Amino acid sequence: MSAEVIEASNMTASAVQASHEIAVWIELSVRLIEALSVVIITLAIAYATYIFLRRIMGRKGTQDPIEEYKERIGKSLLLTLEILVAADVIETVAFSTTFESVALLGMLVIVRILLGWSIIVEMEGTWPWKIQALRSETGPKESASQKD
Repeated sequence: MSAEVIEASNMTASAVQASHEIAVWIELSVRLIEALSVVIITLAIAYATYIFLRRIMGRKGTQDPIEEYKERIGKSLLLTLEILVAADVIETVAFSTTFESVALLGMLVIVRILLGWSIIVEMEGTWPWKIQALRSETGPKESASQKD
């Protein structure tokens, strides 16, 4: 074999190894992002439960303790959904950009959007696109208690 062929072979092998190392780092990043979402929801539930227990044990607040509890958990769920969508996008773009994987990602995003909307409806009592209109009509405190 000539020196040029050996050099080209070595360059190809090093490119394959570098590509593999990048894939490992991307996979690790995706798993860390998913783990972050688990940590966020776990800490948020623990914190919301702590605040809720303090409130029902006699601490005064401006809001109903159950509504405040639902709002805290709902906001953390929304944040977690956004983080999980980011992890799915990174994984799909980096590893499998086939039509099927992109379609699956699209369906996951749609499901998570619907989940997010249902959480907002549960927290606010109205559809997400009607919140601003209700707040401008009735004021911020009253709109959260009105049901659509």
